Amino acid sequence: MPIMNGLDEARELKQVMPKVPLIMYSSFGDAFAEEQARLIGISEVVSKSQPVAILVSKARRLLYRNAA
Repeated sequence: MPIMNGLDEARELKQVMPKVPLIMYSSFGDAFAEEQARLIGISEVVSKSQPVAILVSKARRLLYRNAA
């Protein structure tokens, strides 16, 4: 991202839309990055090394949970 990184952008989005679930889809899969994401309020973390079906599954679960 040219202006800010994903974690900084997530902070901004959570201030503007606190109820919208966010998924971090990242090539960084370490525990520190995941902990930082959770502290910011990111709902799910998916590594780009995981199958895309996991990303889709988590997105669906978050959408259906919030729609109910």
